[in-house]
Amino acid sequence: MKRISLLLLVMCVMVTAFACNGGNQEENPEASASAVATTPTQTSAKPSEAPATATPGTTEEPIASSEPIKVVQPDVLEFAFDGNGKAYNKVSGGLAITTVGNEIVLERDANTGMKVAKIPAGQTGYYTMPMSKELYSKLMQGYTLELYLNIPEYHEEGVAGHSFVGCEEWDGGFGVSALPDGMLKLQQRISSWQMITLPIEYEYGEWVHIVMTWNGTDTLSVYMDGVWMNMAIMNYNRAPLAPNVDFFCIGGDSVPQEDAPDAIGCGDGGFIGVCNIYSRELTEDEIYDLYEVRVGSLLK
Repeated sequence: MKRISLLLLVMCVMVTAFACNGGNQEENPEASASAVATTPTQTSAKPSEAPATATPGTTEEPIASSEPIKVVQPDVLEFAFDGNGKAYNKVSGGLAITTVGNEIVLERDANTGMKVAKIPAGQTGYYTMPMSKELYSKLMQGYTLELYLNIPEYHEEGVAGHSFVGCEEWDGGFGVSALPDGMLKLQQRISSWQMITLPIEYEYGEWVHIVMTWNGTDTLSVYMDGVWMNMAIMNYNRAPLAPNVDFFCIGGDSVPQEDAPDAIGCGDGGFIGVCNIYSRELTEDEIYDLYEVRVGSLLK
């Protein structure tokens, strides 16, 4: 009986030893995972944190996402089109835009996809916005006129009217006009005998983003495609007079020509996608951002 018990005891010891030896030869999944997690080369940081070993300039450093540009919004006029293709002033509570004539065609610019208005040549279609003495006096304390336009060609004399936008009168006004020999004329008129005229080179048939600013005292500046181009300075010792015209014209002259009393509108015709007015002089950075958002981003 003692022999049997002793034999059983030896057999138990042998079975136990074999089981232990076999377990050492198998992989322990839990132990393996724990080892990997504690390996320094495998350590990962939290999504909101950089790895402890990251140094500035390395690929492990988190890259900050660029925020969209926030541009200043027009507070006098923001030229826009509704779902029915009608032009309107997008400024909340802004003055209404009236369409004159029925020959204006809406289409999309092939380069940017921007919806634009095709203004016919020959004073047969344009837009107007009321221009009161109060509004004009406010703008004379400083303003910015932003345009995105394309004038295909300059018509020689015989087709009256070369102003593309603006309110113009001998007593005051401002606007942009076409000139021969590939030039545009930007003008701020103070009175019948005081004005600033700033010609800039322009290639007809090309889209251009033009911004004209008036500082409220003596300086007219112009920017093209977001870049400062030129300025003109004039000193005067009297307050500017309000214009006699009743409206701001988008797509032509706002007053009849001497040789064509009924020729309100644009003799040259062209395309316009942006026509905005701000009641202060914008900075260079603000103007560059306007170009980036309105045009530049569409061209990328």
